[in-house]
Amino acid sequence: MLTLQMVRLMDKLWLTEGLDLKMVSFVCVPTGKKKGMIEMVTNAETLRKIQVEHGLTGSFKDKPIAEWLAKHNPSELEYQRAVENFTASCAGYCVVTYILGICDRHNDNIMLKTSGHLFHIDFGKFLGDAQMFGNFKRDRAPFVLTSDMAYVINGGDRPSEKFHKFVDLCCQAFNIIRDNANLLLYLFTLMASSGICGMTPESVSYLHKALLPNMSNPEAAAYFARLIESSLKSWFTQFNFFLHNLAQMKFSNDHDEGSLLSFVPKRYSMATDGKLVHVEVASYKKRYDPDKYYVYVLGVYREGDKSKMDIQRTYKEFCELHQKLCIYFPLAKLHR
Repeated sequence: MLTLQMVRLMDKLWLTEGLDLKMVSFVCVPTGKKKGMIEMVTNAETLRKIQVEHGLTGSFKDKPIAEWLAKHNPSELEYQRAVENFTASCAGYCVVTYILGICDRHNDNIMLKTSGHLFHIDFGKFLGDAQMFGNFKRDRAPFVLTSDMAYVINGGDRPSEKFHKFVDLCCQAFNIIRDNANLLLYLFTLMASSGICGMTPESVSYLHKALLPNMSNPEAAAYFARLIESSLKSWFTQFNFFLHNLAQMKFSNDHDEGSLLSFVPKRYSMATDGKLVHVEVASYKKRYDPDKYYVYVLGVYREGDKSKMDIQRTYKEFCELHQKLCIYFPLAKLHR
């Protein structure tokens, strides 16, 4: 709740200065220890869900966000409006997450509305309290800014004037908050004795340092521009997303159903069904249902079984199998 209040406060400061960064926030009301209510943001999806539509390695690809926005904004006017919303809100949340030291930034903690508005959720780790993965610090970049985000802002895979506008928005927003630094520091100082986890005198010092009190506005703008470059070049953010994709696939209940093929809705194992040693396409047959299509007759040989078993599969079923193999074996070289 405290973090969301700070997000709304920063947004009001920006709007007062005539800067609209299309910020999305939501209501959070604590009702007891580890209990509360959170407002649902409609027409939104997590970045992970958007990326894994392109496979388990979707976090390394440039087009998932752009294609998702295009799917939900089919006309050119709608898409351009969504890109503008994305650019502004992405700039706002880059500044917010940097100043407040928001950590644990994986792709399930970043969401996107169909209108293009990007926003962050889950603020359990803040003021530099980094999430660890073993001995590794998971939040290594100053803030989350990845190549698929830059692809949307630029309108392609090449740098453009639009990205310079994005950098200007970030620097302008950062300096507006710096001009009101005392307000934030007073509020955090008051909260330092509240008992909220992570709120200590050291956390106030973290905030003070993040606001670069000894720099002029041009110097601070140049500093933040370098942070943007550093975040965009950081490979670890996308690798962190990929690790989270693996963890979600391993520990969630969804992957069990998702691993099944629609045309073979049951599980097989080498122990019960035998190991496949060879599969060959023996022939094909013409079918009508009512339109013409083809089925391929496959000869299947299993270990310890000298006889051949014939099964029939369509081209669409082959495509589904290929897609599943790409998802579960992303580093394998699969030929289609």
